[in-house]
Amino acid sequence: MIYQVSRNIVHKFCSTSKLDTDTLIYGCESLLSTVINGVFILAAAAVFGIFSEMIIFMIFYGALRMSGGGHHAPNYFYCFLAYLSMSLSGIFLGIYMPERFMVFHILLAGLVSVILVYKFAPLACENRPFSPEEYIIFKKRSRVVIFILLAVISFLTVYNIDMAIIAVNGVLIEAITLISFRKKVSA
Repeated sequence: MIYQVSRNIVHKFCSTSKLDTDTLIYGCESLLSTVINGVFILAAAAVFGIFSEMIIFMIFYGALRMSGGGHHAPNYFYCFLAYLSMSLSGIFLGIYMPERFMVFHILLAGLVSVILVYKFAPLACENRPFSPEEYIIFKKRSRVVIFILLAVISFLTVYNIDMAIIAVNGVLIEAITLISFRKKVSA
């Protein structure tokens, strides 16, 4: 359905353009699916009363996802369900974590995230594998991003440990999605 809407939008607005129609349709499809998923995810967060926590989770999860890649669901519905379940799990784990475990959890989750990023990032999508040059760029970028995120989480730990837990859970869950049981796609 999203593909059909994207195709109709591209054909309506770009029918005389010499740009690659398939690329425009893919871009439109990606934009629409991201917006639709975001609206439903934030609506679910509002229903559960965790809107600000979801924003924090999305920022940290998304920052690593953009540089490191990760597992892709076979369709939009599974993607939505997977992200919703991962984000709610990460958020509620943070909300209900006993205070005495918080600093240990942040340290352990940060360490595991670094190890996973160094070992598995970047993980390309089967539909668009990396060129050898892109692979090197995204490998370096994902390593820089993980350390920037952990520096911000360290700062949050001092000022708002509850948000730091949500943030580190977003990073950890995204780092776990880098583990793929399929053949790694690169050049």
